[in-house]
Amino acid sequence: MAAIVMTARKALAQLIAEPAIHAAVSTAAIEIKATKSAAGMRSFAVHPHMLRHACGFKLANDGHDTRALQHYLGHKNIQHTVRYTEMAPDRFKDFWRN
Repeated sequence: MAAIVMTARKALAQLIAEPAIHAAVSTAAIEIKATKSAAGMRSFAVHPHMLRHACGFKLANDGHDTRALQHYLGHKNIQHTVRYTEMAPDRFKDFWRN
């Protein structure tokens, strides 16, 4: 499992560094597929777009501003970004405290 996390981090870093290059996505897909096979995860679907979702959820859970998250992920519609914040209700628990 640790190998999958490391490969995912490496692939995500590559996708962030080169978002407009399709080669980065296909490289990430190859790495993810190879790591998945090595881990024996045959019945679990894994694909590069899952890294994008993981990044969105992580940033939302860390309490980052929803508009900043929208911009970072490139969402035109805020509703797409709100999905990440809905899964992290604890981020608002101290919202009204001084």
